[in-house]
Amino acid sequence: NEVELHPWWPQPALVQYCRERRIALLAYGSTGGSLIGGAMLRAGQVQQVAAARGRSPAQVLLRWAVQQGAAVIPSSSSEAHVVENLDVLSWELTEDDMNSLSVAKNERMRVYMPDPENAP
Repeated sequence: NEVELHPWWPQPALVQYCRERRIALLAYGSTGGSLIGGAMLRAGQVQQVAAARGRSPAQVLLRWAVQQGAAVIPSSSSEAHVVENLDVLSWELTEDDMNSLSVAKNERMRVYMPDPENAP
């Protein structure tokens, strides 16, 4: 199951459902993509956790998804960022980090919206 998954769209019920049934969850959009101008990468809480852990904001967001039990699909336009994005398994976010990245239910949002005009 490939789904949009990031702190702004955490889908806890789906994550729990997949975990309980041992269904592999594949996350896309974990860094927010360019559709919102990199806003997720620049978000204050993401920047703070990245600085505290000595990691990039992209690594923090990818690691967040990994700690949810999801495999991630990182992408980048530069080789250096591809290498950086792959370095998310040798370290962990703390429970406080995970909590600080959480977004209130009324502030959650999808980044990738389906386009019914161009759907097959």
